[in-house]
Amino acid sequence: MKNLLFVLCVFFLSCTAKKGVFYEELSNVLIVKYEKAMLVIQTGNLKNHAAYLVYDIHVKADYSTKQLLLTGFQKQKKENKDRFEIDLNKLGIKNIQDYKIIWVDPDGKNINLQLQKNETEK
Repeated sequence: MKNLLFVLCVFFLSCTAKKGVFYEELSNVLIVKYEKAMLVIQTGNLKNHAAYLVYDIHVKADYSTKQLLLTGFQKQKKENKDRFEIDLNKLGIKNIQDYKIIWVDPDGKNINLQLQKNETEK
């Protein structure tokens, strides 16, 4: 009985634990824009995990290398979001053009992202 309870607990925790998002899991190409001192990230849905939804993106600024490192998280029973806004003023970033924007997969692989130009900048 103890073994069954242990197995059920492990199964339950593994099903509800948050998981990182691999870039290749996203069904659309990530769109990264700059709007009014905000970095706007549009993710779309996941390709293969209908039960898991993207619900959060963490951003870490590396000021010495001028990189913004993005990591996404997915989990069951969370509200699906496909638009995330990051306040660059809170990160102390004045000019986003000086920074490389990088998606970091859970295994540490980096994918360089392009900042999409606004219609008025084209």
